[in-house]
Amino acid sequence: MLLLALLACADTDADTTTDTAAACTLLAPDTRLVLADGCADGVCGGTPYVEVVAVWGEPDACSAESLRATCAWGDRSMDFPDCDDDGAADETFLCDMFDQTLTVTGAWDGAPAEGLGLGVTAACWEDTLGPMPTYGWSYGENPWVLVTLAPSEGPVTTISLEWSWDE
Repeated sequence: MLLLALLACADTDADTTTDTAAACTLLAPDTRLVLADGCADGVCGGTPYVEVVAVWGEPDACSAESLRATCAWGDRSMDFPDCDDDGAADETFLCDMFDQTLTVTGAWDGAPAEGLGLGVTAACWEDTLGPMPTYGWSYGENPWVLVTLAPSEGPVTTISLEWSWDE
């Protein structure tokens, strides 16, 4: 009995480092998420509201703030200009679109060719794409896409694709 008590109090700080690459559980690769182009389910950054509705259907909900409208389609959301400040995404061209964020969360189960996606740990994303820079992984030049994850540790619950075009 004394031996069991001693073992229970033994130093448990032994090196338990594991190879995260071997521990990664990736999703089945598909084309529902295209990181370099900032696309999910056939819609890419820089897509006007009416074109997104043509692909994804009418949104479940929209809200507007500071001349931006954010609309949700299940576990996908995207923001759009609201240049006329009417509380809704602009359906006609009223101003230039220089940035747009497409976000996937929840039970959305798409993946890029690398097999990354929601539920895959942030460490696996970094094993595959390299260490995540402070602001996220950047693709392209003009337009460019910035890919960010949340949380930065453990299973990913949110993927944001921030598309931007500089004039």
